[in-house]
Amino acid sequence: MRNQLKIALALLITLTLAACSGLSGKNVTVSATGAGAAAFRVEGGDWQTADDPESFTFRTPGAYEVALRCGDAVEVYALTTGDGDELNLPCDVQGSTGFSVSYDASAVAGAH
Repeated sequence: MRNQLKIALALLITLTLAACSGLSGKNVTVSATGAGAAAFRVEGGDWQTADDPESFTFRTPGAYEVALRCGDAVEVYALTTGDGDELNLPCDVQGSTGFSVSYDASAVAGAH
């Protein structure tokens, strides 16, 4: 019984330290020359504004999103650390062209 308690306590301490210290995850660095504003969110959490929209870093265990305001347009990227952790996303406001996207999600379960 005493050994089981020690093992359980050691496991609890390890899990607590891992959660508090952010041991899991990677730093993601974004370079967005020309961006007027930027925000990011990790694992579907709350959006956070980047202090410097042209260059910022945040930590994520996997999935993340980055939103950039380039001129009058907003670009949103949904990625994972497997897609990259050093992003170079320059805003080309002068050369920007508009486009539209249409899709049919009726075959996707849960799509509205």
